[in-house]
Amino acid sequence: MIRATHCELAVLIALSLTTVAIGQNATESPATAAAADVSPDLGRLGDGDGPHWDATADALFLQRSAPSHQQLLYDPGSGSEVFNASNLDFSTAAGPRLSLRRDDPTGLGVELTYFGIDGWKVNREVTAVGMPSGTANLILDDQIIVPVTDAQFTYQSRFYNAEANLRLSYCDWFRPLIGFRWVELNDRYQVTVPAAAGGSFTEAVRANNHLYGLQIGADARIFDQGRFRLEAIAKTGIFCDDENQQTDVWAPASPTASAGASCNHIAYLSEVGLMFSVAVTDHLRLRAGYQAIFLESVALAPMQLPATDLGGGTARVDMSGNLLYHGATAGLELTW
Repeated sequence: MIRATHCELAVLIALSLTTVAIGQNATESPATAAAADVSPDLGRLGDGDGPHWDATADALFLQRSAPSHQQLLYDPGSGSEVFNASNLDFSTAAGPRLSLRRDDPTGLGVELTYFGIDGWKVNREVTAVGMPSGTANLILDDQIIVPVTDAQFTYQSRFYNAEANLRLSYCDWFRPLIGFRWVELNDRYQVTVPAAAGGSFTEAVRANNHLYGLQIGADARIFDQGRFRLEAIAKTGIFCDDENQQTDVWAPASPTASAGASCNHIAYLSEVGLMFSVAVTDHLRLRAGYQAIFLESVALAPMQLPATDLGGGTARVDMSGNLLYHGATAGLELTW
């Protein structure tokens, strides 16, 4: 439901930007419109002419890297690995990115950006056929091991970002920036052992990261000739990560075993991107690009298994996770 709302919002904003641009073009005289069609400066409104606004609506198509090595199933005879958390790799998921920017060539500019993706989900099942001994040991925490002949794994993840940046007027093609950034990363790992596998139960692990802190960066116009423009952006920051994990195991007619923990520590985020755009009017540009985001020292759900003691009801937060998000972007930019 949240994913559908995001996509509808992105479509509505993209249509609104297009409608506004068409309306602005309709107010121009035929002679003016014809001149704009052949002008080499098409799409350069506001480039050094004074303060102006830019609004963008993009669709993101990002891949998320799988978690680091964490054994989930192993052969009881040889001890060899049968299934690992790194096998739970995600496909590409989509979400909206919205940005509003005020630029002043003679002073400070401001930029507000939001994006979010909540569609990463993967399902895997390992049956006796895929187990060398016809059975395997399932790891539930740092001590409890359960023999199973069937295990159904589900892994989900969500990522949200909001930021406010001040853009410094350095020169026409280069803008340093400094700002505040908030990131929300939610991870959920679940394994279900069906009754046919020798006893039905489910284990769910949730890991949540709430990052907030300062970042610095810059964007630069690498190429800018008439209709066509190529821009690059880089940002990096240090963040306070308020994180927690909760692990629960439940079965029919059995009490729930639970353990959880929370902590605060330092995490790191870096982002780089390239954006190519082409002007279709003096106010509207079509955009396409590539973006990569790297997160270091965050809590991921599967990594909490060895950090949990369900029998004793105690746990800690494993914060050794590193993630890479990368993929294509496409959208519209409106300038006025």
